[in-house]
Amino acid sequence: MTVDWKKKAALLAEELRRNERFHSLQKVISDPYMMHLARLSLMLADHAYSSRPYNPADALKRASKDSLFANSDRKGKLHQLLNDHLLGVEKVSRHVTYLLPRLHDILPRLARHKGLGKRSLNEGFRWQDKAAEIAAAIRERSVRQGAFIVSMASTGCGKTLANARVMYALADPAKGMRCAFALGLRTLK
Repeated sequence: MTVDWKKKAALLAEELRRNERFHSLQKVISDPYMMHLARLSLMLADHAYSSRPYNPADALKRASKDSLFANSDRKGKLHQLLNDHLLGVEKVSRHVTYLLPRLHDILPRLARHKGLGKRSLNEGFRWQDKAAEIAAAIRERSVRQGAFIVSMASTGCGKTLANARVMYALADPAKGMRCAFALGLRTLK
């Protein structure tokens, strides 16, 4: 490893040693949830740093015959020096770890959306109005105890929009909703 990598590792080790919470580190390491979050942060950082533009010509100039490379590009050419990669992943993972608990407040929400709050004009889709009304009625209770909702209907009955309307009705109107939909492989026409 290079001098830069060794300096960074020593600096982080000393920072950890001086930290008053160091004595509870063993408790953190044995917590599967914390280890899962740590692994998630490292995986995100590795992916983000590996996909960044990198000048392989510069890396090859700095490389010696004993240099190790972390990865290659899509064409199979050496891409990042291992030391550059390790230091970059450490920096990005620190940033990810810092942002992870704040995602709830950082990510945008969909609030005051006229289309999701509007009643259906089509008679065949009025069931969506009733589903949204029921969801709004259980909003407070679902905050305390959650909600399990099953949406089943034939193709073309309006499930996709209905699901969005139900999620919107369940969300705090002041904050809005945030959700993800995993749609099937078929395209809707």
